[in-house]
Amino acid sequence: MEERKQEAKRALAVPDSAAEEGIVARQPALLLAGKRKRIITEKGREALAQIQEFWAECEADGTLAALRDLAPDARCYVAANHNFEKYAYDYWIAIEVLEEEPQLPAGFETLQTEETEYALFPCKGPGLKSAFERWGFVYRKWFPRGHYFHGTSPELEVYPFGDMEAEGYESELRVPVKKVPPDYYRRKRRPMRMMLLPLAGVFIGLLVGTQAGNATVGMLVGLLGGFVAATILQQIQDDKNKKKDLEEGEEEKEK
Repeated sequence: MEERKQEAKRALAVPDSAAEEGIVARQPALLLAGKRKRIITEKGREALAQIQEFWAECEADGTLAALRDLAPDARCYVAANHNFEKYAYDYWIAIEVLEEEPQLPAGFETLQTEETEYALFPCKGPGLKSAFERWGFVYRKWFPRGHYFHGTSPELEVYPFGDMEAEGYESELRVPVKKVPPDYYRRKRRPMRMMLLPLAGVFIGLLVGTQAGNATVGMLVGLLGGFVAATILQQIQDDKNKKKDLEEGEEEKEK
């Protein structure tokens, strides 16, 4: 009996503008093909300007057209951020290919992503500029919420074919993520240290209450105040741990 080979399907399609900010979905591994440029992020070097110049070069030298020819049924370009070091990373302009060993034009390379969870962020407006601004939201607001760590697969920017400079243009960021374990920050807490505040509250309440003529009420008020102070300080410490983890993740990306 003749064995039928399952037809490969594309994982990348036109972004859904109705998707929530930061919706997380499982994405299969992708094989991307294209060209890359080293982006320098030292002070005085504008990353967006370098990226815009790279896109202009790829349009002028026929790279974008070659990508379309390489995957005729594709519907979008893919930009990938990868190979992070301090003040530099690789920026790819590529397309998803389905063949395991595609025949590539001269100067083209392949990049393999992992099968993993990705957080999806829709962007609206001129493609490169809106995506660049969106990264600010991802790193300054979304990751600090402390629900996800950054994953190890390349970051992706999905650009549907069309006028990327149009005000109504819609694109999408895809950020590899790993869920923070439910008890992660609780494991980092130091309960004995937090218990000192209620105990101190009881002692202070006892002294004040004795002088006021009601030691029991003083102790209860002191205990309550100590627990409130411990809860507030614990939340502050959890927020600091989240910020520290985010900064360590950024440093790890730059190594």
